[in-house]
Amino acid sequence: VRYSSDEACKELCLEIDGCEAVVTSPMFWYWTECFIIGEYTLSTNDASGWDTAERECFDRDVRRPIIRTDRPTNDTTTPPVDPTENPTEPRDTDCFKANLRTSELS
Repeated sequence: VRYSSDEACKELCLEIDGCEAVVTSPMFWYWTECFIIGEYTLSTNDASGWDTAERECFDRDVRRPIIRTDRPTNDTTTPPVDPTENPTEPRDTDCFKANLRTSELS
């Protein structure tokens, strides 16, 4: 959908079953968009200008298991919650991380 605000992207995610993250396309594009993401992995490859907010950051009722690559693949753990704010973050929420995008799980 067309981007209107970080808050609108997060609200849309909260309304959609299976939403695990929201991703915004670069703000310098003519049409900036907000993408609703299901299962994913995070990547910095070709991520310049893309920003990602994981649902676990803005919806405290959700905890996404992280698959550890240093353990058997059927072992998952719940990530720790770190509500630390970064006051220098230019976005209206500290959940959006700059230059980070999602890619399909393999």
